Amino acid sequence: FHLTIRCLDPASRELFEMTYSKPDTFPTFDQLSQFVRERSLALQLASNKNPMSPSTSQSTDSTQQSSFKTSKPPKPKTPKTTLMVNKATPGKNEHTSKSSSGGSSTCIACRGDAHHLLSCQTFHQASTNEKLSMLRDWRGCLNCLSPMHKTSDCSSKWHCRFCPERHHSSLHISTNSLNCITTSPDMKASPSLSTNASSPECDENVLLGTAIAQILDARGQFQEVRLVIDSGSQNSFLTQRCLNRLGLKLSK
Repeated sequence: FHLTIRCLDPASRELFEMTYSKPDTFPTFDQLSQFVRERSLALQLASNKNPMSPSTSQSTDSTQQSSFKTSKPPKPKTPKTTLMVNKATPGKNEHTSKSSSGGSSTCIACRGDAHHLLSCQTFHQASTNEKLSMLRDWRGCLNCLSPMHKTSDCSSKWHCRFCPERHHSSLHISTNSLNCITTSPDMKASPSLSTNASSPECDENVLLGTAIAQILDARGQFQEVRLVIDSGSQNSFLTQRCLNRLGLKLSK
């Protein structure tokens, strides 16, 4: 599912999220397959119904030019003015198409041909900090990684899977890693504190196994005690209460 949705263009992906996204359910692969088939059919029908293809426009221009030749010739300045307007129109259209396409002509991650960030291998293989460095001066959306709008203008209902922030899941930095690398301003004043900050300690809870055992006491009777098993421990310990219960003597 993830690989398939990465291949969609930004417009199709946004349409898919608006159609199938729900607060309490996640879209299925069958819904994605049905959307791709319907989207492909709609784009094919739209391209076939295009009333003004390049070949049609060329034939129209040639028909108009032939009509000028058969009709009464106008003044010398009139054809030149008409030709200049016709030549300037394609250039204007090209400029309009480039400005309306938006984004850059190169990928911001690999500096290659323009493609979506989710399809870029350089961006995919980079670490989270490297990705954030690549997108530091980027003007696109950090939520859906689209170059067509800013993060504040993103209409997608999806956000990070690990936190409620409006950024892509691949740009998420866990809170534990931030706590481990964060140092206070007081650490810079003392060299010893700076040395300790280079290898911070993160509190972790360790679960140890327990067992019930029968131990023979000093009176020849078995007593039931609970053992805490630590496979990495190099010493054995006994509580004072258990020592008295077994009738053992403490020796130094």
